[in-house]
Amino acid sequence: MSREAMRGDDMVGRRDQSSGRDAADRLAAARRAARLRRLALGCAPLWIGLAFPIPALAASVEFNGSESAGSEQITANDGDSVRFNDTSTADQANIITNSGGSSYFYDDSTAADAILTNNGTGSLSFGDNSTAGNSTIVNNGGASLGFSGTATAGTAKVTNNGTTLFSGSSTAGGATFVTNASGTLTFADDSTAGTAKLTVNGKMEFTDASSADAAEITNNTTGVVDFLDASTLSSASLN
Repeated sequence: MSREAMRGDDMVGRRDQSSGRDAADRLAAARRAARLRRLALGCAPLWIGLAFPIPALAASVEFNGSESAGSEQITANDGDSVRFNDTSTADQANIITNSGGSSYFYDDSTAADAILTNNGTGSLSFGDNSTAGNSTIVNNGGASLGFSGTATAGTAKVTNNGTTLFSGSSTAGGATFVTNASGTLTFADDSTAGTAKLTVNGKMEFTDASSADAAEITNNTTGVVDFLDASTLSSASLN
């Protein structure tokens, strides 16, 4: 083979090698970017054979339009907030709100099938025409859960160990509430208990012009149920 031909083959080999390195570099960069995106959303990095769940610190996370939180894990710590606006949905996300953190649902947003846990002095609020959907909510001692405007608890399953307040024209809808010994459930203003199933081991009170509507209320041995001001039992059952 001539020297020129050998040099030509060598140049082709170097170009192929360089092209291969470029492709590998691009692939590595893409993987790094994907890993950073997943870390920003609180997901586990895709290391081979390993998955370490890393909750997202939600310094200020907002879902707008019809955006979905999917099945992400989101944690709101002190000073952090998670907001759902417009028709956005929490979908099947796992959202934890710790002391000093806040989670909000506004407009026509929905908690859908999410798991929502409220700890310490954390607050979880449903305003405007939002709904708790079919979510599972655990409101722990010291934490506050609130419904205002025309918001509804939907068909949520709620364990209330803290403070829950329905105000404005909000409603408990067809939700299931268990208010334990440390918990307080209050209906104020023109709010109603809807057709909810309310089990009371702690304290439940109706104030202002609120109504128990057609709810099924089970008041256990340690429970206290009060009707104050112009509130009414309406057609609710109280056992």
